[in-house]
Amino acid sequence: MEPVGDRGAAMMAEYTPGSWRISRSGLWPSIRASRESIASLASSRRHGPERAMANARLIAAAPALLAALQGCVLRLEMDDAPCANETLAMAYAAIAKALGQEVAP
Repeated sequence: MEPVGDRGAAMMAEYTPGSWRISRSGLWPSIRASRESIASLASSRRHGPERAMANARLIAAAPALLAALQGCVLRLEMDDAPCANETLAMAYAAIAKALGQEVAP
């Protein structure tokens, strides 16, 4: 599926492709795609490794969440339901943010 958003315009991602996974070596988790490191996480002593792991799960899910949202946008663009416009506006903004693009007002 080609990435879409903002009224059907193609939006290409420059992030590391592939499935992102959590890797643990020591106390703090990191995110990896194949052999490439995406991010290393830590948290304050107040929140500890549990918070870092929760953040790692969210970050690792980001590519799948983006793809799912793009699929929903395709479906909503075909729908004339009253909620579609507001929902599409939120989806376009989230996709643009994920792809590092400016969000239209």
